[in-house]
Amino acid sequence: MKDETSWGEPAHLTSTATSRYGTAVASCWDRLHPRLGRRSAWRRFDLEHTFRMWKQTLGWAVPKIRDPYAADRWTWLIIIAYARLRLARLLAGDLRRPWERPLSPERLTPARVRTLIPSVVSSAWTRR
Repeated sequence: MKDETSWGEPAHLTSTATSRYGTAVASCWDRLHPRLGRRSAWRRFDLEHTFRMWKQTLGWAVPKIRDPYAADRWTWLIIIAYARLRLARLLAGDLRRPWERPLSPERLTPARVRTLIPSVVSSAWTRR
């Protein structure tokens, strides 16, 4: 990464004249990062975001549990909640905020499905 001669030609190059700083030049390369070029790096990225969602959205780290057995039960409850969100993707329609891209039900993230749970539950009661 330090040797700029190994980067090759940039995928995109743009420049603009500024009144204060002269010419500003920006370059970008596609697939330049050596660690993110491998599939294992993307897997780690997925895992880190999964744990982040468990902690921030599902409250994995919220309770102050002292008993190790209770901590195990709480972890299993979080895993079950996450699995249910993944399974509910096909039941949820794509109700999104104006700035979010439309996604097919197979591609909905658990965080977006979580916002749809009230509509999934109410539609389940009306189907009976």
